[in-house]
Amino acid sequence: MRLNFVSLLGLSVLGISLLTAVPANAQNRQQWGGDRWGSGWDRQPSRIGARGGAEQSREARVSSEHFVGDGAESLLGRGPIRIAALPDSTPEGRDLLTYEAATLDRLVLAGYDTLLSAEGSGQVAEIRIRQLVAEPAEARRNPVSGEGSVMVSNRGTAVGMAVAVDFTEPLTALIATHMDLQIKDRESGAVLWEARAQITTREGDANWGPDEIAARLSAALFEGFPRGT
Repeated sequence: MRLNFVSLLGLSVLGISLLTAVPANAQNRQQWGGDRWGSGWDRQPSRIGARGGAEQSREARVSSEHFVGDGAESLLGRGPIRIAALPDSTPEGRDLLTYEAATLDRLVLAGYDTLLSAEGSGQVAEIRIRQLVAEPAEARRNPVSGEGSVMVSNRGTAVGMAVAVDFTEPLTALIATHMDLQIKDRESGAVLWEARAQITTREGDANWGPDEIAARLSAALFEGFPRGT
C-alpha cells in the first residue's frame, strides 16, 4: 500500500501588545536666589517633580511666612498708606499693576486708607514680585515606539512585536512666583511688617493667570495680620 505524507506548516501568529507608558522624570533640585532683602531672607532649595504623586501635588500650593516688628502691632492696620513696587520685580506693565491692585485691596480690608496719603506721613507698603523657572518644559516625544523579534525553529517561524504608545502631552514649564511685602514707617523707615509668599504653577495653566496668582499671594501675605507667625 502506498502512503502519502502531508507536511504540516506551522503558522506564526503576530501579537501586538499596546502598552501605555508614562515616563517618570527625574526629580530636579532648584536653588532660588541667595540674595537678602529687608531683615534678610535666604531662599531655600526646593524639590519639585513633574509627574511624581506627592511632587505633583505641590502645584498651585501656596506657602507663606510673616514677621511683625517689635512693638509694631498697634501701629498696623490704620492710617494712610501708599504702595510701591520695587524696581527689580519681574512682571511688567499690566501684570505688575495686577499685583499692586491685589495688594491695595488687602490693605483696605486690613483697615488702611489708600486714598489719603500725605507725603512724609503714614506708612508705605513695598512689594517685590519675582517669577523663576523652577522646572523647564518637557521635550516633545515620539508617541509610538517599540521593538520586534523573530524566532525560527523546526516547527516554523514566530514573529513578535511590542509597541509602546504614549499620547500624553509634554508638561509646560513649572513657574515659581515669589511675592514679598514690607510695610514701613515712612518717616523713620522702620520695618513694621514683613511677609513673603510663594506659589508654583504650570505655564499656560488656564486656572492660574496673573489675576488668580496675584489674588492668592496677596491674601497669603496678610494671613494673621497684624500678628506675625
